[in-house]
Order: sequence, then C-alpha cells, then structure tokens
Amino acid sequence: MNKTDSKYGKTALEYCEIAIEELRRTQEELQAEIQSIRTIQSEFANLKSELQATKQELAATQAELKATKEELDNTKVELQKTKQKIEDSLIQTKKQTDSAIAKIKSVKAGIEDGSIVAQKALMLRGKDDRNWIRFRELDSVNHHCLQVWRIDDTWHDDIRVKAASLLQARDDQHWMRFHYMKDGKYDTYCIWERGPIWHHTVRVGADKLKP
Repeated sequence: MNKTDSKYGKTALEYCEIAIEELRRTQEELQAEIQSIRTIQSEFANLKSELQATKQELAATQAELKATKEELDNTKVELQKTKQKIEDSLIQTKKQTDSAIAKIKSVKAGIEDGSIVAQKALMLRGKDDRNWIRFRELDSVNHHCLQVWRIDDTWHDDIRVKAASLLQARDDQHWMRFHYMKDGKYDTYCIWERGPIWHHTVRVGADKLKP
C-alpha cells in the first residue's frame, strides 16, 4: 500500500495528499473568484441604480430645458411684437413731426419772403401755446368760420371779440351796421344789404339810454 512509485519516488498516499492540497487550493481560488464575482455584481447593481437615477435626472433636466426654451421663444415673440409696435409708433411720430416741421418752415419762409402776411398766417396764437385760432370751414352761405384749435387736435367754437363790425339781421343777406354820425353827435345805424345797399329801417322795442 505504501509502495513507492519507482518512476517519481512517491507513494500513493503522497499522491493523494498532493491531490487533496491542489484541490483545496483550487477550492480557495474558486471561492475567491466567486467572491470577486459577487463584488462585481454588487458594484454593477449599484452602478445600474445610479445610472437609472442619472437617467431620471437627465429626463427632468431635459423637460425643464424644453419648458425654458418655450418660455424664451414666447418672450422673444412678445419682444418682437413690442419692438414692431415701437418702430411703427416712431415712424408715425416722425411723419407727423416732419409734416409739422415742413408746415412751420413753409410759413416761416413765406413770412420771411413776404408772400405771407399776418392775415394769411395758418394760425394765430390764442391765450397760450396750446390754443390757436385757425380757419375751420366754409358755412352754408360761404362764410369763413374760424375756431380755436388746441394741440390735442380738437376744435372749439369759443372765439369772442370785443365788437363786430356787422350784426346779423333777419338773414345772411341783411346786416345792421353803423352808417354815419347825424348832427355830429348821433350814431346812426342802418340795415346793410348785400349789393351793398343801405336801408333806414332799424327799429328797437326800447332804448336803454336816452341822450
């Protein structure tokens, strides 16, 4: 049983012990490999979990970026509309300003070269720089109507003079007007008819003052 192997000089028992020792080392190596595999599996599971969390965070970030981009796009559109409105307003204001400047220059040039006299000026100043007296229209009997024009572009029938040379009688064809001084001390009024013709037909109900 303990016969020596003539070729290697080892007994069968020694061969068994060597085989057992190799088997034990192999088992230990397998255990180490198994433990290494388990460690790798654990690390892979952790990495997979972290990857999943990162994927979710990335999806949330992408959603936020999309919402932010939409908001920026909407803001850009609104800014473009506002810019266009401002540009249109500036263009309109410039046109109005240029038109007003051109009119002022025209009147100024006309006054300077004598082609426009005071009676032909476009506007006469009222109580301040916001109120101007200006020709408005011709009425039904071709009378020139003047009105107060204000810088807010409104017209007002509030012109008043101290005295008028003519006072309207029964219609637009007849007017009462001073005619002459009688006896050097009496103011005589007559009806002035278009033509011109004077008529001594003035009559009042009562005189407030007696000479």
